[in-house]
Amino acid sequence: MKVSTVYSCADVALANNEIVSHLNDVLEIIQDFVVPSYPGKSNKQLTLDLVHPVLNAIASYWLKTMDWQEQSVVSTLTSGLETDNGTIDFTYRLSDGRYIAMEVQFGNGGRLERDFSKLEQLHRHGLLALGILVYFDRETGVTADSGLAEYEKAVRRVKALKDMPVCIMGVSRRDSEVVDLRAIPGIIFPSVLGGSGKNIKALHAFIAQAIIERRPLSELVLTPELKQIVADHAKEHVDKVCYSLRCDMDRILTAQDASLQLTLLTPFIELLKSTYVPAQTAAMAASAPRKRVARKVPSAAAKPASVTVEPDTGVALRHEATASQPTTGTPATLATTTPCEVAAPRYIRVRKEDVEKTKLKPAVTLPVTKPRAPVAHFALAQALAQALPGRT
Repeated sequence: MKVSTVYSCADVALANNEIVSHLNDVLEIIQDFVVPSYPGKSNKQLTLDLVHPVLNAIASYWLKTMDWQEQSVVSTLTSGLETDNGTIDFTYRLSDGRYIAMEVQFGNGGRLERDFSKLEQLHRHGLLALGILVYFDRETGVTADSGLAEYEKAVRRVKALKDMPVCIMGVSRRDSEVVDLRAIPGIIFPSVLGGSGKNIKALHAFIAQAIIERRPLSELVLTPELKQIVADHAKEHVDKVCYSLRCDMDRILTAQDASLQLTLLTPFIELLKSTYVPAQTAAMAASAPRKRVARKVPSAAAKPASVTVEPDTGVALRHEATASQPTTGTPATLATTTPCEVAAPRYIRVRKEDVEKTKLKPAVTLPVTKPRAPVAHFALAQALAQALPGRT
């Protein structure tokens, strides 16, 4: 990725070969950054795709191999002269006992002032050889998240400094190599890539290692531990969505707003119609055993199975018919058990306007010679009838 730099009060630091050597290492690491992209990582902000925690993991990998220290506590660095227990992302102790302190801030814009504050505490006690602050530029930041710290704001802020040696770096994705993280097998929800915590950082480090080694992401195999992390996150994600949906439905039912009920339920009914019901029907047809029923010759008064169409809705309903009592012997049942048989109420009435609102198409006319029940329509009618209290 491209790097822009602005220096403040850094003339003395840039004359020190040891400092310049480590500064060049940092610049080389950032310039080698690729753009870890996951298009559509946010359901609300569709323009977001940059997964910045992976960049943090890449920087961490390289700096630790160069003997930089990670997450050093300010009070420890100042030997108790400062009581601040905040941490600095990366520090390197020079031969003269001073530090190069670096904050890689690809996160919340509200932390910008905090970054300057931690460097100022080191500088106050003569321990800061050079402060390095790394931010996205505005053009790149808006593809990562909203409200991030920006290079342009940091440049304006550094002008107020008097004598603290600081280097501000702006990272740009323009004309940089893009790596599509969607190729990684096993990632269910992209939000796991933007999470935090020790377990999630292990996933970031795994992906960063693969990118550094130039391994094809499509061939990655998550370890059992990482698979469990992804599975736990997926369950937590689904639980949150379901809880939010239940809360919204409770509010709608309390308000007795039938229109909002339809607005909320229609996408799920359409999903049920297009995916779940056909799959369930196929599974039932494949698994249900066929029963052979000995047929008896019906009497003249026996009635065949019939299919009727509700006049109000156009929904097909199947009715089983039993032969009337013959003069001798026992009643003869004409209906046979089929793999598509479902337990459905005898009559399910749905108002015509509700069918039109939910875009349910009326069932086709079924030949009376075929005793198969229209499973999909029965299931959809049941779902709609249960979803609309007081309308059955």
